[in-house]
Amino acid sequence: MTGSSPSSGQVFKASPTDVQLHFNEPVRTVRATVSLRNGENQDLASWGAGGDVTIGGASESGIG
Repeated sequence: MTGSSPSSGQVFKASPTDVQLHFNEPVRTVRATVSLRNGENQDLASWGAGGDVTIGGASESGIG
């Protein structure tokens, strides 16, 4: 991984609507999941091409 948006260490008052991950070679997402504060897991949508992947749905998952 060469970078992300939001960048590592950024702090927000509310969860971002999506996260972009940047890689130095092509990748393929199989499944995107986050762990919620209550211990449950939430599947998220993911899409992208080449070395750029976007994972969305974080604002609806109860993370923030």
